[in-house]
Formats: sequence, structure tokens, C-alpha cells
Amino acid sequence: MNHRDPADALAALTGTSEVGVPLTAFSVSRNLLPEQTDAIVESLSLQRIGRHPRQWVFSAAQWQDLTRRIEKAVGLFHQSRPELPGASVKDIQLALKPHIETPVLEEATDFLAREKRLGQRRTRFHLPSHEMQVAAHDRQLWARAATSLAPDSGSPPSLHQAAEALGVDKTMLERSLKNAVRIGEMVMVGRNRYLPTAYTARLGYAAEALAERSAGSSFSVAEFCQQTGTGRNFAIELLEYFDRLAFTQRSGNSRRIKRPAVTVFAVDDEA
Repeated sequence: MNHRDPADALAALTGTSEVGVPLTAFSVSRNLLPEQTDAIVESLSLQRIGRHPRQWVFSAAQWQDLTRRIEKAVGLFHQSRPELPGASVKDIQLALKPHIETPVLEEATDFLAREKRLGQRRTRFHLPSHEMQVAAHDRQLWARAATSLAPDSGSPPSLHQAAEALGVDKTMLERSLKNAVRIGEMVMVGRNRYLPTAYTARLGYAAEALAERSAGSSFSVAEFCQQTGTGRNFAIELLEYFDRLAFTQRSGNSRRIKRPAVTVFAVDDEA
């Protein structure tokens, strides 16, 4: 049916679309001004996702259906990969048909985490009932390693240095830390560099705070070292890891924050 009224047309589209209606394309096709589009979206109580120009709108029913399908996809992922802490946005995207755009899924999973319908361990999402079984000896070694790998001041040791300090075999420690990375207790920022997840988040928030009060909202390696009390070599390795996470973005000799720390370093309260 060809709806002449834009509000009727958008209501009809959002009522049937499982993937959301691209708002910019709709506005252009109807020659709507931004304020006219906003008024229609508000009058229909639609769920708006994303940022201009990449925005989608959902009816309340379709949004609820999408969140339920995401929960189901996460549950099925647990069944197929019980050894993992949860499903990534990409895992969820591959499980859903029809295809859902990444920004939509990112906002939907964040919504489900805020509503406590999903838990979050870094970039992976899990059902609240999901439990990981971890060997006691691994837990004990992680607790010992965490003290060494998250110093109150200075740079944390490399894998080799940590193994020496703990008096354990380097290969055994590396194997255990890789298990910790798999379930979200640790992160591997470099080939021989493992850090506790909470410590990495702490340094990420420090970088964000530094950028917020710096001229041009950017900072250098030297400024990060001064802020965190870490050495230059470690800082470079960590900041390059932040770049790979798309948390920071390098431009010449400085970096700016690309994504909020709260979305990059989310960790379960109980983790």
C-alpha cells in the first residue's frame, strides 16, 4: 500500500521490518526536514538506534522481538561453545537472519546488558545463568599472577619476568594465562604481555580522563606515561593494543579517544 502520509508510511514500515528502517533514507525519500522526521519518530514512539546519518528506527514490538532473538542466539551459542565466556556481537550477527547491522546489534546488546537480561565480559555477552567451569589450580595461579601483573606503580612485568617472579615455568604460566584470556579474566596486549582485565580497564579510563582535560582532546605517549606512572615501552605496547580495540586512534604522535571507555572495558560485577 502506498501511504501518502509520512507518519502512516513509517508506521507501516516499522511494523513489519525485523532489521529496522534506515531513517535517513526514509527522510530523503519523503523530502522531510530533520525536525519533521524527529516529530514523526516521537509521535510513533519508535526506538531510534545509531547516530546520524546511520540511524534505524524500530516499532516497540519489533524491538522487543529483536532483543528476544538475541537472547535466544546467545543461549544457542552457549550450547555450541560452552568453554567460551559468551558470544561476541559478530557471533550474534552470524546467528541472526535476516542480517542485522552491527551498530544496531551493539546498541541492542548494550541495552540487554543494562537491563540485566545479558551479562557482559569485555566484548562477549552471556545469559545470567551461564557459568564457566575453571580448574582450581588455574584460579590460584591467576590470583598470584594478578598481583604481579597489575602493579600499583611502574610497568607490569613481561611474561618471562612474571614467571621468574612467581617461580613457575614460563610455558605453564602462559598456558594458564591464555585460559584466563579465553574467559575474560586477562587480556593479551602483546606477544609476551598479559594484563588483568580490571587493570587494563583502569589504564583505559586513565587515558580517557587524560584526553578529556588535554588540549585538542588528545595526548602523547609521554603524557600517558606521566599520567599512569608507567614506562615508555610498556605504554607504547598498551596504546597500540588500545588502537586495535578501536578505543584510541593514533594521529602522528598523539592519540584521541574513539569510543567511550565504558563500552570498551565493560566487565561483569561478579567477574
